[in-house]
Amino acid sequence: MAAFLDHIRRGRILPEALATGAGPLHLALVFNIDHTNAMACASAAITFSAAQSMPSARAVADGGR
Repeated sequence: MAAFLDHIRRGRILPEALATGAGPLHLALVFNIDHTNAMACASAAITFSAAQSMPSARAVADGGR
């Protein structure tokens, strides 16, 4: 049961980081993770968010159509 709950908790870190602005201190406190993991999750959320906001290569090639 503990492994299942840990899996659910890990699945919530990225969505929480995206929803709250990827603050590593917030992630560390809410999910009780160390600062290294909190920074890695925050960095992943920022990277993911930036990738989502960039237009795709196909859209650029098609002139935005």
